[in-house]
Amino acid sequence: MTELVLLPGLHGDAQSWSPVIHALPKDLTARALDLPAAPDLDVLVDEVAGQIAPDSVVVGHSLGAVVAMHLAERHPTLVAGLVLVTAPVGAEDPDAAASRAARAAGLSSDAYEEIALDGMELVYFDDRGLDPQVRAERLRAARGYGPARFAAHSVALGARADRSSFPAQAPCPVLIVGASDDQVVPTAAQRAWAVANDAFGGDGPVSYVEIRETALGQETTYDALLREYVTLKTRSEYDRIAMEHDRYLLSVFAGRERAGDAPDGDEIGQAIAAYAEKLNGWYAVVDATSRELNSVLGAQNLQMLSTVQVTPSVNVRLMVLLAVVFFGLLSCGGAVVIGRGTEIMDALDGEAACGDRAPGGRP
Repeated sequence: MTELVLLPGLHGDAQSWSPVIHALPKDLTARALDLPAAPDLDVLVDEVAGQIAPDSVVVGHSLGAVVAMHLAERHPTLVAGLVLVTAPVGAEDPDAAASRAARAAGLSSDAYEEIALDGMELVYFDDRGLDPQVRAERLRAARGYGPARFAAHSVALGARADRSSFPAQAPCPVLIVGASDDQVVPTAAQRAWAVANDAFGGDGPVSYVEIRETALGQETTYDALLREYVTLKTRSEYDRIAMEHDRYLLSVFAGRERAGDAPDGDEIGQAIAAYAEKLNGWYAVVDATSRELNSVLGAQNLQMLSTVQVTPSVNVRLMVLLAVVFFGLLSCGGAVVIGRGTEIMDALDGEAACGDRAPGGRP
C-alpha cells in the first residue's frame, strides 16, 4: 500500500503533522519525519531517503517541499507522488543566502526561540499568529527543532536549485498547494508557478489547489486535499499503464517499419494460404482416423453378432407331441362314429316309426 510521508518546514518537527495524520482516513498509512540537521542538501536528502519505502507519496511544507523535490530528483524510485505545500520556487540570491546562514549560526536556545516566534503574523492567517494556542504550538515545535537544525537548514535552503519548471518535468504526479493569504511564499507566485507548469490543463500530471485559511483548522483542509490527491494519483496510475501499453504497441509497429518487413497484401495472402494448407492436412488426418475408427467399430459389432446363441422362446418338441396326441384322439373318435353309422341310422328310423302310431290304437 502507498504510504504518505510528511516532511515539516523550517522550525517544524514531525509532531507538527499530528493533527493532519489524525484527520486522514483510516485506510491511509501516513507518518511524519524529522529532517536531519545537515547543511548539505544532498546529504540531508540521502538521510531522508533511507527512511522512505519505494513508491511513497511525499508531502513537504516549505523547507520540506524543497527536500521533497530534491528527493524525487535524486531518488525517483522512492517517490510515487509529490504534494508541495507553499514551496519556495526560485533559487536564493547568494548574498541573501549568506546573510541567512550568518544570522542562524551560533544561536543560543533563547535567541533561536525568539526568532521562531518573531513575525508569526506573516506566517499565519489573519491574527492567528497572536493566538496563545498557536504560539504555544510554535514554541513547542521550535524547542524540539532546536538552533542546530535551524543553522544547518538555513545553509541548505540557501543552496537550493531553481524549481520553476520542476513540476512539469518531475518523474511523478505533483500537487501544488498554495495558501490564499501567505505572505512568506506569496499566493500569486504559487499560482504563476502552477500556470507555468500547466497545472490547469485538465488531466496532466500537475494540479493546483489553494488553502483558503491557514493555521487553526488547517488539518481539515489538508485532509480534503490529500483525499483528492490519492484519487488523482490512482487515476494517474491507470492512465500511465494505458500509456505504456500504447507505447509498446507503437514501438512494435515502428520497429517492423524500420526493419523494412512491414506486412503487405501478398505476404498476408501467402500466410493465409499456408495456414489453410495446414488445416487441410489436419482435416485429412482427422478424416482418415475417423474411417479407421468406423472400421474397427464395425468389426467389433460383427464379432459380437457371430457369438450370439439363439434359443426358442417356445418348447417345440412338447408342442408337436401335444398335436400328435390331439389328432390321434380325433382320428379314433371319427373311426368309431363312421363304423357304427348304420346302427345309428336304424335307431333313428325306429324312433320315427313309433311316432306315427296313434296312442292306444291299432295299426
